[in-house]
Amino acid sequence: VLGAISAPTLVLGIDSDRLFPLEQQHELAQHIPTLLDGANHATVISSPFGHDGFLIEAEAVGEEIRRLLAQTIPFSGTMHPKLSAYSTTPGASNEGLGDPIRQFLG
Repeated sequence: VLGAISAPTLVLGIDSDRLFPLEQQHELAQHIPTLLDGANHATVISSPFGHDGFLIEAEAVGEEIRRLLAQTIPFSGTMHPKLSAYSTTPGASNEGLGDPIRQFLG
């Protein structure tokens, strides 16, 4: 089933995550043909916070998601209508957005 994935894909693991160990993330990644950068392993973020690293390491996680979106969104040349109202220009105001969304778009 994983071999049928055709969209650019990111498998992301936290090195101290005991709920979803890196071994499992790497195993998933080995079966997905469309990983970012042509990799055959999960992308790993180093964090002392275990599974909570996905929430606490917002900058590192956000950077990996931006890399994924750069592979999937730009080819159309348009932004999803629900996001088009928000500026992605650095330093621009995205008033009313929650912090995680503002960090992601910012």
